[in-house]
Amino acid sequence: MKPLLTIGMATFRDHDLMTATLVQLQADRVALGLVDQVELLVVDNEPNGPDGQDNSNIVARFANALYIPAGDIVGTSAPRNRIFTEARGQWVMVIDSHVFMMRGVMERL
Repeated sequence: MKPLLTIGMATFRDHDLMTATLVQLQADRVALGLVDQVELLVVDNEPNGPDGQDNSNIVARFANALYIPAGDIVGTSAPRNRIFTEARGQWVMVIDSHVFMMRGVMERL
């Protein structure tokens, strides 16, 4: 089933906060029964760096989540644009990898 919403983030040397954001998003998806309807997507612009494998591993733990290694793109705009090209959801929301959403936001979206 195609997800209704993709929540994507670009990351660059931000493993700890990216992980915390993913865990929070996953908890909300599970609590609301939205795992199939909300896709999580991470574009990593330093996949060969010290956190690349850990980033890939954490994303792989979650159902309906996608890790995109994108060491060939630089800056802040190009990785975010990649989220839009890779997303499968009908709607796409891009957040920074250190953003925490308040309870209820995902459900309202």
